[in-house]
Amino acid sequence: MKICVLGAGVIGVSTAYMLARQGHDVSVIDKGMDVASGASHANGAQLSYSYVDPFASPSALRKLPAYLAGIDPAIKFGVSLKADYLKWGVSFLSECTSKRYLKNLQARTALAALSCETMSLIESDLATAAIARTGVGKIVLASTAAEYEQMKKTSAGRADQTCLNIDECIAVEPSLSSWSKAIYGGLFAKDDSALDPTVYCQTLKTALVDNFDATFHFGQTIQDIQTASHNQIIIKTDRADHSCEAVVICLGNDPRKLLKKLDMSLPIYPMQGYSLTLNAIGTSPKTSITDLQNKIVFANLGDKIRIAGFLDANQNPNGAKARGQQLLKIAREVWPNAADFDGPVQHWTHFRPMMPSGVPVIGATKIPGVYVNVGHGSLGYTFAAGSAMKIAKDIGHAFKNSHTQMRRAQ
Repeated sequence: MKICVLGAGVIGVSTAYMLARQGHDVSVIDKGMDVASGASHANGAQLSYSYVDPFASPSALRKLPAYLAGIDPAIKFGVSLKADYLKWGVSFLSECTSKRYLKNLQARTALAALSCETMSLIESDLATAAIARTGVGKIVLASTAAEYEQMKKTSAGRADQTCLNIDECIAVEPSLSSWSKAIYGGLFAKDDSALDPTVYCQTLKTALVDNFDATFHFGQTIQDIQTASHNQIIIKTDRADHSCEAVVICLGNDPRKLLKKLDMSLPIYPMQGYSLTLNAIGTSPKTSITDLQNKIVFANLGDKIRIAGFLDANQNPNGAKARGQQLLKIAREVWPNAADFDGPVQHWTHFRPMMPSGVPVIGATKIPGVYVNVGHGSLGYTFAAGSAMKIAKDIGHAFKNSHTQMRRAQ
């Protein structure tokens, strides 16, 4: 089947790869000039399969006044009367109950497990070390005794997590001895890792073109999706029309206007995140580190260290620039030996497509042949491979069923 994938970030490229792997004729369309040119370009780089707690939770609800007032250093929800934001906020509040939190956690955990399995499959397809993971495991740090006790409870009986005290954390990652704030322990996940998202997307693009004859159409802004006769779908861009039998929308924050044209609505809202890329030094960590208190991650990318964090809504450009500087300041204060803070710093910011529940929307729409793979939020990279596998299976089943029905009709 001829399938168009809209979007060339980690979600779109992963989706294209899994579809091509199933034997479909795949084209990828993106407004950027290359893969990973949007929200995927300089994300946190962590493949965080073991720690996927949803943002919407009872604890987030308790902290909401601080988020709205700008008091919390990690999360700032600016005031806005935009209808999309208000709708998102109402839905977010409904997802903060214990019951909804557990349901969303289960969904995210299952998707993360599928992603871990699928990423291993992708790596086995490719030449040795074509995708070279750099971080070895991950530690989520507890900055209070209460956090540490909760980690002990949540890790009990789990094979993918080990709760470590402070000495054990330092034994795994010796550079944590220079951490300047309090550490009471942490959760260690040996199967989590770091991987430069741009390297990942470029590697899959090469495999798609060389191994599956996939085509990429860059620099094209998608304007509309139209259904035609004989089960054909037309993707209209500002430069060309593309015909296909099915389309998968993987457009991050961009699908909202397109979905409205299709009489569809999803409560996706852009939440701004920030990252820094610095030179690695001798004392840089080899293990990925998550600082829960400050909502900051540190990832080893070989000769570089990626530091990413924060979650903002409705930030203005000057405020965003200040937030990038704040991220640099906090990272340097908490871990001065993690990277070369006196050398060049690459600042980056973009928007995460957040669903109120934190659970992405993956599957068929009410329009035959139109599928969505959207709303992955801050763990889009972690969920990318699993989401791609899920949507590819859904399309494969639909394709098989349609052919079976056609044979019966004949």
